[in-house]
Amino acid sequence: MLTGSSGLLIQRLAGIFMVVMGLFVAGWITIPTLMKEKRLQVNQKPIGYLGTLFVGVGFAAGWTPCIGPIFGSILFLAASHPSQGIVYTFMYVIGFIVPFLLFAFFLGSTKWIVRKSQLLMKIGGVILVVMGLILFTGNLPVIADFFLRIVEDTWFENLG
Repeated sequence: MLTGSSGLLIQRLAGIFMVVMGLFVAGWITIPTLMKEKRLQVNQKPIGYLGTLFVGVGFAAGWTPCIGPIFGSILFLAASHPSQGIVYTFMYVIGFIVPFLLFAFFLGSTKWIVRKSQLLMKIGGVILVVMGLILFTGNLPVIADFFLRIVEDTWFENLG
């Protein structure tokens, strides 16, 4: 964990950023800069590896408004706790990829997600706001320690 006034400042700024991004993700505030959409119209389909690269870059650029606020929050969280930063980033990546894998296996039965997408966005926003408040108040290590004890207790009970 960061020490001193600079560490506390980064932690508090990260908490405020997470709360704002949570409110944005939930749809309770609008940030015009993050709501802009840019499209490049291409008449010909790209061919070969270079064309595939450009399609990938375009796809990534299109997803930036979707993942940007959350990933930015994760990076702020990682910066405020450098010793655990790689864990936060790794868990984000795992959390990001698991739904895609599940969709790939259960693509035919995902229509309920489309119907419930607004609710899911609000739930995700609330979770982000709560995490931001926890980070802002400095209680993240306490909560992380609590969950770590639960996992360790469960893990060692299952081994024995």
